[in-house]
Order: sequence, then C-alpha cells, then structure tokens
Amino acid sequence: SLSQQSVLTHTFSAPQSFDAVFQPCTVQDTVIINEINYHSAAYHDPADWVELYNPTATSINISAWVFSDKAYEEGFVIPQDVVLQPQEFVVLARDTAQFHSLFPECVQYTGPLGFGLSGSGETLCLWDSSALLVDSLSYSDQSPWPETPDGQGPTLELIDAASDNSDPAHWQASTHFGSPGAAN
Repeated sequence: SLSQQSVLTHTFSAPQSFDAVFQPCTVQDTVIINEINYHSAAYHDPADWVELYNPTATSINISAWVFSDKAYEEGFVIPQDVVLQPQEFVVLARDTAQFHSLFPECVQYTGPLGFGLSGSGETLCLWDSSALLVDSLSYSDQSPWPETPDGQGPTLELIDAASDNSDPAHWQASTHFGSPGAAN
C-alpha cells in the first residue's frame, strides 16, 4: 500500500459538494517485501535478512528509502545508487559478511541493517525517500502464518508477487534456506 494518510483538508468558500474517488493501488505499483528470514536454523545462520522485489515494468531508485521494524526514525536507510530494475531483487542483510558467506550467488544485497527481526513476529515497513509508506506487513511465527520459518531453516516467501503480502494466506515456507536475490 502507498501512503496511509487519511486526512484531506479543503476550505469551502461557498456551499459546495464533491465526490471522493478512491482507487486501490496494486502490488505492481511499487517495490514490495517479498521474502523474510527472521529466525535462521542454528546450523545455517546467515543472520536476519529481508528481500525486496520490484514487480513493475520500470526501474525504481530506492536510494534513501527506509526499512524499519519499529519507527521510521530507527530504520535502515538504503544507500545511494541502489536502483531496482524491473523484476529485480535486493536483499537487506543484518550482517552482510555472514549473509554473503552462505549465499555467495546473491550479488545484490546491502546492509548492515543495524537491527534484527523478532523471532515471534512483528511489523515491517518500507518507506520511500519522502517518508511515505510504500509497503508494510505484520508477520508471525504462529498459524495462520507458516511455522517452519521459525528456526527450522526455511524463510517466509511470498507465493505470488501480485498478491496482498499482508495476508498470511499468501505466504509459504521456502524450500531449503530460501532464495535470496532470486524468484521464490
């Protein structure tokens, strides 16, 4: 979802009426949170990471965007020159060296996040450079969310990028240890 602003102010100079027309944005309008590694298996621990995906047909510069698990001000600022091409992924890693050692084939990643993800679930937010909410979701380690990503190896992966990623029915446990930087 784009901006969550719900206030619109208009001053009437005379009695008037107007019709508000609200149109939902679709997932294809912007970058989305596509895969989450929040509690690795002890025997394969790349540290926490989140994959972002650009499902659009245009390049999107996500430099200075903020990824957070709490307040906007406490989030990770995406470095300069991070541009997602159409259907491209980028991983935001808590520990880039640890991540790269276990996923050397993933070349588009950045970090360190400076914070970890809760093993019991929390709200994740992606904000653009104007501090407008681009995407958010609240995951959990309990049903109806898949439970095996909680320390057993798999990640949470979005089944279809065109689906609502805030709905747990649209997520599944990955095979093996996830697919960072590649299609789920």
